[in-house]
Amino acid sequence: KEQIANEYGEQSIDVAYSINTLELFYNTFGDLKYKVMIDTAFSWYLGNNHLQQVMYNSATGGCYDGLERAGVNINQGAESTLCFLMAQMSLERLHKYSVQSDLLLDEKLTIKSPEPYETSHKVLQ
Repeated sequence: KEQIANEYGEQSIDVAYSINTLELFYNTFGDLKYKVMIDTAFSWYLGNNHLQQVMYNSATGGCYDGLERAGVNINQGAESTLCFLMAQMSLERLHKYSVQSDLLLDEKLTIKSPEPYETSHKVLQ
């Protein structure tokens, strides 16, 4: 009913499922545009998001729970971390290399510490 879509509340699960679907399309149709779309979707974890925040924490191996309008939910729940790992595995299958190794070795990657985002539940620090 002519509602404006919510631009915020981005979560790892949405990105991971998009990547899984795009991988299925790529494997089914062989169209390189799906591979490019997977790379673009995965870049959300690396800071290609509306807050320009890296969502993967290489120190803990976890993934932050999500992005809100003005901040990162810095909880690192199992669901978010597993979704990141599923997305990473899809990318590795397509590119045949270790994404985590590249993340740790890439000198161009500037990781900004996310600012805590207060939610209705307790934010772990």
